[in-house]
Amino acid sequence: MFGPYTFSSKNKVKTDAYFHQFCIFWAPLVTFAYNEEDKGFEFTKIKETLQSTKKLICSVCQKKGATIGCWQKNCKKSYHYLCSKKAHCFFDLPDVYCEAHANLSKNYKRNYIRKDSSDSLSSMVQPNTDTN
Repeated sequence: MFGPYTFSSKNKVKTDAYFHQFCIFWAPLVTFAYNEEDKGFEFTKIKETLQSTKKLICSVCQKKGATIGCWQKNCKKSYHYLCSKKAHCFFDLPDVYCEAHANLSKNYKRNYIRKDSSDSLSSMVQPNTDTN
């Protein structure tokens, strides 16, 4: 989990927010960089991401707060990170495609997400070893 990130609303009420690492990593508005001095990551546009995704409904669980959307221009599918794995979305750094549009990725036939992998960045995109 990342956080807490403290936000002040219009009525000056402070709110703390926490994020799952992969939800924030794949959120389209968020940028991040490693800070050598603090030995940690700095994220930008967290508040904007919260505002833009709080009403997005996940295509799998039907709950609000989906941060991942298919990169195909007219596709309306959105997901939470764990739901995107259940839906067999294709992650092609930095793009994400729903199962129906995965073939649009240039790397679709060469890469895949290991379904049995742990949730670590190094295990997300692996070369395809299937011979079929």
